[in-house]
Amino acid sequence: MTFDERMKLCDAGPDLLELMDYLKMKKKQKTRFLKLFQSVDKDNSGQISLVEFFVHLKLDHSKFVERSFRQMDINTEGDSNMNLDVCEFYIGLFNFCFMPQTSLSKYMFDLYDDDKDGGITSKELELMIGDVCGGDTTHLVEKVRWFNNSSNVNDS
Repeated sequence: MTFDERMKLCDAGPDLLELMDYLKMKKKQKTRFLKLFQSVDKDNSGQISLVEFFVHLKLDHSKFVERSFRQMDINTEGDSNMNLDVCEFYIGLFNFCFMPQTSLSKYMFDLYDDDKDGGITSKELELMIGDVCGGDTTHLVEKVRWFNNSSNVNDS
């Protein structure tokens, strides 16, 4: 299959091509990426579903990965449709692979700052702990609450 045929099959438009050109990707790299997209898109719908994403990456379902997936799904108005087109997949993959540590920390922060007020509330922190750690996090959340309460005490 030619590069152009792959581009049509993946419904990759000029925006993706411009981005790949801007990043100075060679044709061979572009083709490898499109092959990757096609290998994840098992039903050949032109989009990657959450299930296809988990299966391809051999991940157990977790709320953290689901939230990250939803964050990559940027071509929607309002709620995520929980499908990634080729452009969203490319941008998300690129960000995760090449994001410096400081940007990764900010990404995690933004992922859980639900009210976008620039801070993490106790509820948002509990949600983050539960999503990242999975399972019963009651003991860990209680420790965080204790630390939070004790750090607010003025020891002067």
